[in-house]
Amino acid sequence: MGPEPIRAGTCPNITARGVRRRLFGAIPSLIVTVAITVFLITADWPRGVRLALVLPYWFSFLGIFQALERTCIVQAARGTRETDDGEAPVEDDSERRAIARQAMRVYVETTVAAVVVTAAIYFS
Repeated sequence: MGPEPIRAGTCPNITARGVRRRLFGAIPSLIVTVAITVFLITADWPRGVRLALVLPYWFSFLGIFQALERTCIVQAARGTRETDDGEAPVEDDSERRAIARQAMRVYVETTVAAVVVTAAIYFS
């Protein structure tokens, strides 16, 4: 079985390697996005341009929340899980539904975080 769930009652569908891979992509992406944000604010670019930051923040947060929830949204949509040997189908219906709920939570957390951060940047 995969890594221990980070939250009680979760069904991870990615391995510890998958968690690391998502964090290694998301953290540098977030750092670059913050640097761009600082540049846009200090260079006094129009506020409307700051709204475009929602996309890079969204993708950065997506990797972070997938790692925290140990849930890949693509694997969840396919009804599969990542294993040390590749990809395997999730056979149990209740487990598949639990993973789908976790994927929805990842989408919601990602979207809320990106919108809140972008709004704070826009109104700063």
